[in-house]
Amino acid sequence: MEHVASHNVVGLLPGTDPAAGSILYGAHWDAYGENAFDPPADRIRNGAIDNGTGTATLLEIAHAYAGAARPRRSVVFALWTAEEKGLLGASWYADHPVLPLATTAAQFNLDPHVVLGRTRDLELIGVGRTPMERDLERVAAAQGLRIVPEENTEAGWYYRSDHYALAQKGVPGVYFRAGRDLVTGGAKVGEAMRDRFNARCYHQTCDEFDTRWDMTGAAQEGSVAYALGREVAEGTAWPVWNASEPFAAARDTTRAARK
Repeated sequence: MEHVASHNVVGLLPGTDPAAGSILYGAHWDAYGENAFDPPADRIRNGAIDNGTGTATLLEIAHAYAGAARPRRSVVFALWTAEEKGLLGASWYADHPVLPLATTAAQFNLDPHVVLGRTRDLELIGVGRTPMERDLERVAAAQGLRIVPEENTEAGWYYRSDHYALAQKGVPGVYFRAGRDLVTGGAKVGEAMRDRFNARCYHQTCDEFDTRWDMTGAAQEGSVAYALGREVAEGTAWPVWNASEPFAAARDTTRAARK
């Protein structure tokens, strides 16, 4: 058995009120690395989309916070390791948080799936879990975007990305990514791009950076994540889970910390 040491990378922007709690943005920086059974010419599965794009979006959100007035709540920016090995980095953080999860008001996961140009929608992963979804719809609408539910729920996307490790500890949040109804080409073109990536490049060596990429869809996703997170970071409310959600019970165990 091979043992590998790896690291999460975490940054903290202190809020103006240390007692107000925090919010968290996360993205995973790891990919699948080198695989000996790939062709000798290129054995590196770079992960430029999955999840270089999410990592870049998180850094841009951090830059936006750094250039604006400091919010009331602190903001944690976390780049997770070993997501592709089973959410290991996020799970470790969930057991060893920089700031208490009991007073982490909300989390936002940046794990897009395809690089797309300007789109008319955002795809919500894990529909019906939290009233925050209504806030997401409102903030997205203000930016000219509508929210659509994920397709292929049988793929279990909600349980396969880092937010899940924190949700299990009770931290509420919304996980969304750029939709496929493109301004240029519509849903047909967007879905074709997704299908092509899934068939050829998802977790494969051709997930490489391409100078022809149009990153507008990622920018739209990041803009909504920043605006919604900023609302929570400047507010006093504590987002919750829907009562039917199993994560609500974990959140209830730390209710006293949010009085």
